[in-house]
Amino acid sequence: MKKIKVMHFINTTRRGGLERQVYSIVTNSTMVENSICSLYYKPEGYFKRSEIILIETKRIFQRFKFFQNLIKLHNPDLILSWSILTFLIAKITCIGKPIIVVNGSIRHGVFNKTIGGYFRFIILHLSKYKISNSYAGLQANKIKKKKNFCPI
Repeated sequence: MKKIKVMHFINTTRRGGLERQVYSIVTNSTMVENSICSLYYKPEGYFKRSEIILIETKRIFQRFKFFQNLIKLHNPDLILSWSILTFLIAKITCIGKPIIVVNGSIRHGVFNKTIGGYFRFIILHLSKYKISNSYAGLQANKIKKKKNFCPI
């Protein structure tokens, strides 16, 4: 059986809850070929430098170009983007490609009434595929639980 290729796209590799979730998914999935792409690398995190594909530039257009080349090289079936920035980069880069991009930016049950909070809220509602780590995250972002839905 062919393994599914999944690329996890994260902001940073620091030692936080999101990174622990990604580390747990990557280390415990057997039928999946995982790769991890990050915008920043922190050596004190869960991942070794050799395990991470790092986009080292801070220039947005170069990030798009690097990620586009990465997609061609790895040819993933699925991209799990764990923040709004990584989701937007992945979604725009994958326009016209048969790659599923999942928005995994719902990680807690708090909605911030800021410009950034409302922007994230809108992007979440426009996203076809979403992952949440709790029902509280869904409720805070006013996302209805659908049939056969289970947060991770």
